[in-house]
Formats: sequence, structure tokens, C-alpha cells
Amino acid sequence: MGFDAPAMVSELHAPWVVLPDVPPPDNLQEALEELYCRYAFSVDQNDMMLLKSSYSEDIAGGFAPVGNLSGREQVIGTLKNFRHLAPYWQHFAEVVRFEEEPDGQHVKLIVARIIPERPVDEAGNTVYGAHYQLRARKTSTGQWQFCWTDYRPGWFTEHSLPEFDIGNATA
Repeated sequence: MGFDAPAMVSELHAPWVVLPDVPPPDNLQEALEELYCRYAFSVDQNDMMLLKSSYSEDIAGGFAPVGNLSGREQVIGTLKNFRHLAPYWQHFAEVVRFEEEPDGQHVKLIVARIIPERPVDEAGNTVYGAHYQLRARKTSTGQWQFCWTDYRPGWFTEHSLPEFDIGNATA
């Protein structure tokens, strides 16, 4: 067909497929980092079955630029359609803040988008070009899934992290 076969196919080669029985990390920060990596890998590779494992059934929130969405089917269906329009986007980011909720089953977190072309400002501070306001829920298997998300563009530094604003969809 005029092009080389892909070097990697997420549905065959993703770490979560190759090693399906690895338990989630015990350390909460590592578990949240793994959750974001699973989400980003699935979106960047257009692997909607892997994305399913990142979202709870009742996922809701703001999905800029497509709008506010709710329910796993609506969210994944919309992201799948949208991803076809933007196949080269990459979701470089890191967990910069998290806070456990009193129920022991939920965590709110902020994941900051790294812009590879501008990772630091003129003073050498780490700078981010956007962030996710996220809430995750622990499943009965110990795995974490996002149950709330809101993507917010806007620059900030490692010294001026956004405050939590969970539940306020801005898309």
C-alpha cells in the first residue's frame, strides 16, 4: 500500500497488554502516574479498548475542544471520532499535585501538560501549557480509573500550580 507496517500496535504491544496481570502500584503517586500514562498511551495510539480501562462507567467532565461529555460510551465514542482529526497529538504530561479524599476511594489530581518546544521559561522554571483537573476512583481490583476530567489550556509554572476545581466543567 506504499507505507511500512507500524513498528508498534497498541492492541498488541502496549505494556498493559503484554503484562496484563501486573498489579497496580501500591504507592499512590506511582499508581496515579501509571493511570495517566495508560490514558495518554491509549489516546496517542488510538487504542479505545485500553482507554476504556482508564475511565469509569460514569466518567464526566469537560473535553475541550469538543465540549462537556458524560458516560464512558459518549466520552470514548467522541474521543475516537475526534482523534481521527488529530492523529499526531501527543500527551506529554506529569502529575504535579494530588490529594486523597477522606473516603479512601477517591483522589483529586492535577496533571500538567508539558510542551516539548517550551519546557522551561526564561528563568529556567518548569513551565506547562495546560492542565487536567482530574478525579480518580479506586476499583474493587485496586486499579484506578478517572471519573471526572476537565482539560484547561493556559500557561503556568511549577511555582504557580492551579488550585483544585473538581466538578466544574469548562469545555
